[in-house]
Amino acid sequence: MKLNWYPGHIAKAKKTIKENIKLVDIVLEVRDARIPESSMPEAIDDVTFNKPKIIVLNKKDLASENITLKWENYYKDLGYHVMGFSKDDKKDVEKLFGLINKFSSKSKILKLMIVGIPNVGKSTVLNQISRKKTARTGAAPGITRGKQWYKFKNRIHLLDTPGILLPEYDDLEVGYKLAVCEAIDINYFQLEEVAKWLFDNLKKLSPEGLKERYKLEELPEFHLFLEEIGRKRGALVKGGEVDLEKASHVFIKDFNNGKFGKVSLEKV
Repeated sequence: MKLNWYPGHIAKAKKTIKENIKLVDIVLEVRDARIPESSMPEAIDDVTFNKPKIIVLNKKDLASENITLKWENYYKDLGYHVMGFSKDDKKDVEKLFGLINKFSSKSKILKLMIVGIPNVGKSTVLNQISRKKTARTGAAPGITRGKQWYKFKNRIHLLDTPGILLPEYDDLEVGYKLAVCEAIDINYFQLEEVAKWLFDNLKKLSPEGLKERYKLEELPEFHLFLEEIGRKRGALVKGGEVDLEKASHVFIKDFNNGKFGKVSLEKV
């Protein structure tokens, strides 16, 4: 099954990145720590490949600490600067600035571009490193007028960009990963199919988390599991039948809110 989506705003985003990549010194690439490979913005690799890159594994608080550390070491071995990041960890902000400052000099303004797939948390990272005191730099020398630039600590300018995905994916499992992590519209799929895929994975990765969340002594087969969620969460239709689609949505939302513990869907 080939998944295809290419909304106009993503095409526009890629054009914006192409037009401005020559203006920046570093690319700040934000990924989801739960799916570091699937959340890689491959659609712009051909544009950003020759720029130094800092990989930020966002939402590390939702991912396995041990697996995130292995991913960090993996990308470091490939020659990248990389770190896990959580909006709730103040030390991460200072660590990120430390990585950025490795490229800076006192005599030059350092220009960065922040990129990532939709809903990966680029705005969260931007807000945290700016400490909510962002300032547009306007039409600074060498910067295209009207672009969304922000200034940090006077010498660091950052260009924000819209989320961007590949125009299509051949791997259905990649699509499921992106869907359960809210990077793409889950309505591209049958909700029950996505929920079944997530259930099968969480049975291996966090069985106790599933039991604890839904007060289960044992994990039943998927259909009964979904009905149990529906009854406990009021996902019912007329006649008291369980709305399986609504129950699937509740289940997937619980995963995104970290209700099953720290879970990584991809290992190195």
